[in-house]
Amino acid sequence: YERLLSIAKERETGLEEQVRRGAQAAIFLTENRQNIIRRQRLAAEAQRDYEAAANELSLFYRSPDGTPLIPSDNGLPNSFPAGVESGTIMSPSAAIAEAIRHRPELALLSAALERLEVETDLRRNQLLPRLDLKAEVSKDFDAAGIDDTPSGMTEAYVGLRFSLPLQRREARGRLAAAEAKREATLQQRKLAAERVEIEIRNILIELETATELVGMARDEVEQAETMRRAEQERFANGASDFFLLNLREEAAADAQIGMLRAIARARIARVNFDAATVNLQRFGLSDVLVEG
Repeated sequence: YERLLSIAKERETGLEEQVRRGAQAAIFLTENRQNIIRRQRLAAEAQRDYEAAANELSLFYRSPDGTPLIPSDNGLPNSFPAGVESGTIMSPSAAIAEAIRHRPELALLSAALERLEVETDLRRNQLLPRLDLKAEVSKDFDAAGIDDTPSGMTEAYVGLRFSLPLQRREARGRLAAAEAKREATLQQRKLAAERVEIEIRNILIELETATELVGMARDEVEQAETMRRAEQERFANGASDFFLLNLREEAAADAQIGMLRAIARARIARVNFDAATVNLQRFGLSDVLVEG
């Protein structure tokens, strides 16, 4: 947009001279000034969005002591990204399996399910009858440690004790409650896994579509630039008018901005994919372990 604005401003000087000499109608100068105002508005809106993005980025871009830093123009790259970020994308089934294995919300539900399995087993065991076997061996010795039994025999005792919980109704209630919690948690984990699967599939669709749109946007930029150059040449030869030239210039700029947005969309889709599959290496967090 700034480039469009500078073109209109540079053109104004030449148009003023042409109008003064009578080579161009005064309406062309009025139209160019209208273009300048419109392009100033577009540039101002873009500047506003740029500064807002810098402020938002400062939440994550900080100094070593944690102070938020607002990025400046000096930190901008020399050129815009060439295209979609490269990197191998795994198959949908592999991506879903990876996400289910590492997603923290599923890991929490799995841990809760394990605890409820233990609790259910405990409640079930409390309902079972209890049979205790007890065995004892007895032999008498005097103060000197000498066998004191007349016959020198050892006495042995074996006993069995059978017990049955009396409050079985209460125990059954606790078991039913534990089983209900376990089943509810199991269904929650199943639903969460299904949501993760749908999320991964949708992200892959978005990534594939965004990558295709980048290619289409590049073709559109090439065609728009071809039309702009042709119209500029026709205008220079007197075969075109100022109105058409402005349209071609703005169409070419819109195509370039559309391509950049398509690239951003594709890159965001890739970031979402890496986040959904908990790809710590892509985020520079490979030393952090997340157990699924």
